[in-house]
Amino acid sequence: MIAALNHEGDMVTYLDKVESTNSIRYSVPIGENRELYCTVGGKLLLAFFEAERLENYLRSHRRKRYTETTLTGKSEIMAALKKIRREGIARTSDEQIQGSSGLAGPIYSSTGEVIAAILIAGPSERMRANASQNEQLVIQAAKECTMATGGVSIDSTFST
Repeated sequence: MIAALNHEGDMVTYLDKVESTNSIRYSVPIGENRELYCTVGGKLLLAFFEAERLENYLRSHRRKRYTETTLTGKSEIMAALKKIRREGIARTSDEQIQGSSGLAGPIYSSTGEVIAAILIAGPSERMRANASQNEQLVIQAAKECTMATGGVSIDSTFST
């Protein structure tokens, strides 16, 4: 899936997807908007907000606990976002929907700004079983999307 920021409502919008052929899968309708703080694509985008915008978002958005593992506290969200920036990949597990997990990587513009997220999501059990392989696929896909759109990474996300 490809997701980008919906600037009107500080939500993540799903722009495109390829459906799994597995009979049990996770699917999000194209055009759907979801919260930033508890979705893998949203967290990835939120992690690259400028400090002032991030502070404003965390101050002004009410955060609902969808599952037992939904992060809602400012300090725990900030720690998760710092980890995403450091590692260049976002991970969620059962945060908005119990039983679904995801991985997302950043797609950069020509100025080094994160403009979208490429992600995979699926049943948590399957995502955990294939975690290492899926992480490599997401990182590689993010690199390819960035290069295909003339983007460049200005941080250490894609360093070798």
